[in-house]
Amino acid sequence: MEPHVGSNKPGHEKAINIAKKYLAGKIDAECTISQVEEWKKTNAQTAELLSTKLSNKFQ
Repeated sequence: MEPHVGSNKPGHEKAINIAKKYLAGKIDAECTISQVEEWKKTNAQTAELLSTKLSNKFQ
C-alpha cells in the first residue's frame, strides 16, 4: 500500500505543529499569517499531486 501523500512533504509536520500551537493559543495572529500561507501552499501542492495521481489512475 502506498504511503499517505504529503506525510513526507517538507513543511507537513511543521504545519501540523503550527496548527496545534495555534489551537492551544500559543501563537498570536500576526505571527501566524505567513505560516498559514505556507501551510495553504503545502496543502495545495498535496491536493494537486493527489488530483494528478487520481486522474492518471482513471485514464
